[in-house]
Amino acid sequence: MVLGKPLPTMGLMGLAMLVGAVSYGLSIQLFILALRSLGAARTGAIFGDGSIRGNNSLFSASTRESTGIVLGSFAHHVVRRLADADRKP
Repeated sequence: MVLGKPLPTMGLMGLAMLVGAVSYGLSIQLFILALRSLGAARTGAIFGDGSIRGNNSLFSASTRESTGIVLGSFAHHVVRRLADADRKP
């Protein structure tokens, strides 16, 4: 409105709200599962820096040259989490 552009259609806004609600609910469920399996300290550490990692990934994925860096970082993160899961008694 301020920029002189029309508002999105009601269907598009509804779809965006649905995706947001499902994503938020799924995030809460995963957080609770992580609390049960990892404990409060580890879960807080992992989820606490998740938004920073997401923002960094999005920013670096927006340039074509850094896509490999993002994919490599993601692979490292997955392998590290799997290794941590194997060490847990």
